[in-house]
Amino acid sequence: MRAPLTVTLLTALLAACSQTPTPAPDVTGSAEGLAAQARSTCRLPAIPSVIRAVRFDPSYAYGLGLDATQLSAQLVDAWAREGVNTAYVLVYNPTYGARYRTTYANNVVESWGQQDLLGALLTAAAPRGIQVIAWVYDFRHAGALAANPDWTSRRADGQGYEESFDRAFMTLGSSAAETWYQGFLKDLLTRYPALSGVDLAEPVVNWWGAQADYSAASTAAFQKAYPGQTVGGDTWRTWRAAQLSAHLARSARTVRSLCKRVHVTTTLTAAPDGTLMPPATVARETGFDLNAVLGSADRPDVLNAELIWQQWKAQYGAAVFTPDWTGAATRQALAQVAGRARLAVHVETTPFGAVVPSDADTQAALRAASAAGASALDVYDSTVLDSSSPWASVYAPLTAQAR
Repeated sequence: MRAPLTVTLLTALLAACSQTPTPAPDVTGSAEGLAAQARSTCRLPAIPSVIRAVRFDPSYAYGLGLDATQLSAQLVDAWAREGVNTAYVLVYNPTYGARYRTTYANNVVESWGQQDLLGALLTAAAPRGIQVIAWVYDFRHAGALAANPDWTSRRADGQGYEESFDRAFMTLGSSAAETWYQGFLKDLLTRYPALSGVDLAEPVVNWWGAQADYSAASTAAFQKAYPGQTVGGDTWRTWRAAQLSAHLARSARTVRSLCKRVHVTTTLTAAPDGTLMPPATVARETGFDLNAVLGSADRPDVLNAELIWQQWKAQYGAAVFTPDWTGAATRQALAQVAGRARLAVHVETTPFGAVVPSDADTQAALRAASAAGASALDVYDSTVLDSSSPWASVYAPLTAQAR
C-alpha cells in the first residue's frame, strides 16, 4: 500500500461485485468444532454478500482544513453516495500513533487521535450502514519498541529490521511482546465496540528472503525448539513461518473474543510469467503461510489479497502485467483460498515506479476481478476529496449494475 494519487477511484467496485460468496467449508474435527462453538457465543457482524470496500489512511487528510467531525461527514457522504459498504480505516500508524483515544501502555496519540477521528467516523458511518474495519499493520509499533528494545525484530547484523515505509517490526520470539500486542487489540476493540472487525495487514517476518528475525529472543526460542539447527537455515525458515501463523491465530482469537470479524490483508506474490507463487514458496521467503493460516481453526473471515498489476509491471517489466491480469490472478487466488475464507481483491490507484495507472486502468482491473468471480473488492485509497475529480466520473460505467 502506497501513497495515493491526486485522484480517488472508488465506485468501480460497486457493480463489479455481484457474485455470491463461496460458502465456508463444513466444520470438522475437534479443533474446528471448539472454534465454531466459541464463535457461536457471539453475534458476529454480518459480512455483506457483496463487499464494496475502500481504504482510508488519515495521514493523507492533513492540510484539508477540516476537523475530525467535518472530515468524517465528508468522507462518509462520499462513500454512501458511491455505494461503499465497508471502510478499512488505518487506526494506528506504527510510527506516529493512534487516530483514536487510548491510554494503553506504549501507545502514542497523534493529532487525529486527539480529535478522536475513529469515533467520529464510526458515528457518521453507522446510520449509513457502512461497516468500519480497524486496519492495523500487524505486529509493528514504534512506541512498544522504544520502551522495550529487546522486542525489536533484527537483521543478522543486529540492526532493527526496517523497510522503506514500513517501520518498527516486532520480534515474534518474545512472549512479552505477544502478550502486549494482544492487549493492544483488546484495548482498541473495547474502546470502540462499534467496529465491525480488525484487519491485520501485511503480516510478514520480512518482505523476502532471510533478512529477519535474528533477535536474541527469537534466536533463543528457535535453538530451544531445534537444538543444533542453524539460524538462517531451512528449519529456521519453517519455524519462523509457524511462529507467524501461531501469532495470527492468537490475534484472531482475541478479536473474536470481542465478537468482531477477522480480516487479513496480504500480498499474493506474482512470478515473472504472471502466475501467483505457491503458498509454500511465499511462506519460506516471507514467513506468511497461506495454507497454515487458512487451515487453522482460527482462520480469518476475510482474506484480502493484494493483486496490484502495476506493482509487478514495475518489478518485472513483463507484458503480461496489465489491468486484465487482475482477472487471471483473481482466479488463481480463489483456487489458493479454496473457500476457506471470503476472498477480497485489493487494487490500488497508486503508481509503482514509472508505472502510473490511469482511471481507465483501475476500472479495467476491477471489472476483471469481478468477472473472474470476486464478490469483494477493496480500493486504496480514499483521500482526495476535490470536486474536480468526483468519484462518480470514474466509476459511472459500473454503478448501475452494482446496486
